[in-house]
Amino acid sequence: MVAREASARLASSRPAPAARRRALSRLSMAGEEPSKLTDEQMQKMRLREEVENPFRKVRLFFLYSFVASGTVGFLIAALRTIALTQGIDQGQAFPELAQNIGIDLAAIIGSALLIKRDLAAQNSRLVRMEIGAKLAGLKVRTQVESEEATIPLSAFRRQRGRDKRVAIVVGGADAVAASLSTAIPYSDELDRADIVLVPLSQLEEAVGQKHVALPVMLNSWQEWVDTEVATATGQGFDVLRDGFAVILKKNGRVGTRSKGCPPWNVLVGDVQARVAANMDTTNI
Repeated sequence: MVAREASARLASSRPAPAARRRALSRLSMAGEEPSKLTDEQMQKMRLREEVENPFRKVRLFFLYSFVASGTVGFLIAALRTIALTQGIDQGQAFPELAQNIGIDLAAIIGSALLIKRDLAAQNSRLVRMEIGAKLAGLKVRTQVESEEATIPLSAFRRQRGRDKRVAIVVGGADAVAASLSTAIPYSDELDRADIVLVPLSQLEEAVGQKHVALPVMLNSWQEWVDTEVATATGQGFDVLRDGFAVILKKNGRVGTRSKGCPPWNVLVGDVQARVAANMDTTNI
């Protein structure tokens, strides 16, 4: 019944084919290079990472010091051991030298492993921040009457005039079409709940839907899509068959990732429950 009603509403809300073609002609899918961060943006991102992890530099300083100290101690102990094997007395017995070498090696290896883990965590965080920054710069076209505009996703962040949670839907044609059709009965509720849907395929089906923002220049989305598809595939998702959704909170960060169609009734109901309980809805 819901599917039939959704199909009827979709059919009735679709513009004429010529109008759809004109609308889609504004959504260029070629000729634009993927967005790249400027040096200033990269510097700000690194500064933000350092602010959020203020003790990393101190920790790395001590770890590098342990490696340097252990290396010096190892070389001294190794040279004394070689001298001892040549019959030159260095004032230390072989067992003591062997113990010193073992301690120095353990300190070097342990500190090196901790450094590697720390740097890997830093790089992983920087990669996530870079992907997030690029995602914020990807553009969509809103379809609300009198407010149609091409804007970056960052414009939906709170206190920027268009506070919205963004539900990005990725998948095969059937999966995305299902997400679009199941969202139609909740169009008004999604709008009141500050949720906007961004499908990355089946754009013709989405033209004219006020709760949908159409992605502009799809090839510029490719890097982000590739990353998310790799993550979903690694978790055992059949991306083409089931699809998945990534929901961005109003602060621009990823809130949830879900397999299949987003649970529109749950998303809308959660906001309605928060409003009824006088709870905050600006940080969800």
